Amino acid sequence: QVPLAATRNMTEVSGRQISPADPRLPPWFRGRRVGKRSTWFCASVVGGCILLPYNCVLFAQGYFDSYAFPGMSFPFVSMVCYSTPLVLSNVGLAFFGNRFMVDRRMWTSNIGTGLTCVGLTACIVITHFTKAVRIMYPITMLLLVVLALFASLMQSTVLGIAGSMGPKVSAAVMFGLGMSGIMAFFLSLILHLMLNSGNDSSSGAMLEAAALFAFSVAYTAFSTWVYHYCFSCRIQEVVDILATLEAERSSPMLERARALRSSSRRLQADEILHVAHVSQCSNFGTVMRQMWPQAFNVWLIFVVTMTVFPGVMHKWAPDRALFLQLLTGCFQIFDVCGRYLADAIAGHLPPSKLWIFAVLRLLFVPAFLLGQWHPESCFIWGSDTGRLMLVALMALSNGFVASCAMMYGPSSCDRGLREVSGICMGCMMIIGIFCGTLLALGTQLA
Repeated sequence: QVPLAATRNMTEVSGRQISPADPRLPPWFRGRRVGKRSTWFCASVVGGCILLPYNCVLFAQGYFDSYAFPGMSFPFVSMVCYSTPLVLSNVGLAFFGNRFMVDRRMWTSNIGTGLTCVGLTACIVITHFTKAVRIMYPITMLLLVVLALFASLMQSTVLGIAGSMGPKVSAAVMFGLGMSGIMAFFLSLILHLMLNSGNDSSSGAMLEAAALFAFSVAYTAFSTWVYHYCFSCRIQEVVDILATLEAERSSPMLERARALRSSSRRLQADEILHVAHVSQCSNFGTVMRQMWPQAFNVWLIFVVTMTVFPGVMHKWAPDRALFLQLLTGCFQIFDVCGRYLADAIAGHLPPSKLWIFAVLRLLFVPAFLLGQWHPESCFIWGSDTGRLMLVALMALSNGFVASCAMMYGPSSCDRGLREVSGICMGCMMIIGIFCGTLLALGTQLA
């Protein structure tokens, strides 16, 4: 028999830890005690970096669709170009992502995201001054594909760490994802008012879109610093989790032994020999069997949301750019409110009942479509006030139910499988976004 304690050894990585007096830390951070609030804050900042560039794409759609590439269905085509590689790369990372070192994945995604945002900023400026639509349109779409790949790598890494640390950290990451939308909204609104782009000013819209991606570059740099010089080396809980994950990565037998140990206090020698032959696909299958209800919930939530947002919503009033911007901002604000509520209420909601809320959200699809096809039939989807309320309710439910599912999923798995479960939940979320995007295209063909 092999003692169970042998499967619990964690390699110390004191080289990763930074002294409280380290000069790389700013004066206000040196010597401070890092607690749960700092963990939550850092996880939120890192989570926000995942979706901020995509939210900048959303708020820059007015420029792309009206000035840069008019008549080329930019909102729908850009969603397909972004979501297709996102889902394919997430599926691959769900199987093989945890084979690579966490630090390398984060550095690659951070640098890649920043450089891609620089490229998108350049595309915006060049398109405005050269009018080379046939050249810049495919280049822009290619950059969106690249952005999706780096976002996928960052998301799988961050959600894998969050899944290993517990539901509170998962909730913080989900909150950060929502906060990225609010930051993009308020920056877009301020720029819109300052540059007076409401008067159909091509130059103002171009400056607004370029400033959004420039801000994304700056935030990515800040998030990189937070992760590599605070989150991963000054918070002891994170240091321990990363040490465990790296020990398992260097010893796959140890990882699989930990996944099997939950059924017994001591593992038999033949079990240890058997785990050497367990494939990564088997780990994936085990995770999905343990958390499939929450995986289904998060998939359905984003299928419903992406079927009508933002594509169908933008068809409500295509000539009212400011109103559409307010609708998008309304969604971002209430989505964050829902994510914050999930952190407070999730402990009082039975995980087995969450599917009810996910299924009820299907009612938003006909409501949004009626707002496009027959707005005169009801004030709820025909008036500005009703539409704002409809978007707010959908966003609130999206943030709340999605965050609850992301918290419940990894918690329902064995501890040794929680990194994989976090990655798999992120994968199901992206598959839901992809399916919703395809359905959104179908609604416009009807």
